Amino acid sequence: MKKIELKKIYQILWSMFAGAALVFVLYAILLISAGGAKADVNSYLKRLEMNGYYGPIATWITIGNFICTHPYYSDSDLAYAVVDNTGPGVYMPEGYQVVYIAREELCSTGGQYMEGQYT
Repeated sequence: MKKIELKKIYQILWSMFAGAALVFVLYAILLISAGGAKADVNSYLKRLEMNGYYGPIATWITIGNFICTHPYYSDSDLAYAVVDNTGPGVYMPEGYQVVYIAREELCSTGGQYMEGQYT
């Protein structure tokens, strides 16, 4: 009777191990397939600075997060939101550029097609 109980315990332990191994493999596949996804605040801020965008970091992070959390908004709506929430000298072409930079550097989409003209 003890052999049967030990055998069942071994079967249960083996199935738990196999289940954990399967979860680990699936998680690893998910991480590998998401290799292009990135969200790098420092790169986003550096690219903004390289393109002449200065000001409070919190403002730029808020704008970038808004762009990333509203992927179904049109590019023109997002660019308008950038223009509306920044200082003088930022117009629609710059708004489109900020949307592009946010999508490339901050959002996990790794960039998307821009419907507006990026200049």
